[in-house]
Amino acid sequence: MSLGADVADHISAPGLLKNSPSAHLYDTGAVIGDHGARLENAVACALLKKLHFIEDTTGSQVALHYLRDKEKHEVDFIPLIDKLPTMLIDVKMSANRFSPSLFKFRKYFGNIKTYQIVFDLKRRRGKDDSRMLPAHEFSVNI
Repeated sequence: MSLGADVADHISAPGLLKNSPSAHLYDTGAVIGDHGARLENAVACALLKKLHFIEDTTGSQVALHYLRDKEKHEVDFIPLIDKLPTMLIDVKMSANRFSPSLFKFRKYFGNIKTYQIVFDLKRRRGKDDSRMLPAHEFSVNI
């Protein structure tokens, strides 16, 4: 699992990987890659905007990380507020089913909300405390 040191303080999982790089740009037009890379970058920008607002208005310490393990299971985003994970977020261009990685990692964090953000989602879905939402809806209601 790849994550920042702050997240590592709150999770004990086999196959822990640290310091794997991930980069996102504030200018989504500068993102080189397919539509999926651009969508992931746009979601990262929306999350950072919200986290920076929280930091500026409450003084909380915020960070944005991702998770990955040795078996290549990955969750795109895990926002932290005051070093505590707040949710797990995975981004897909299209999907009919939840990513198994969301549920794999969720068990390490207890009762944490999970979201799968899908660009061309036809119908919202829910399972336990997990939600599958269209990208435009998530970005507006973040």
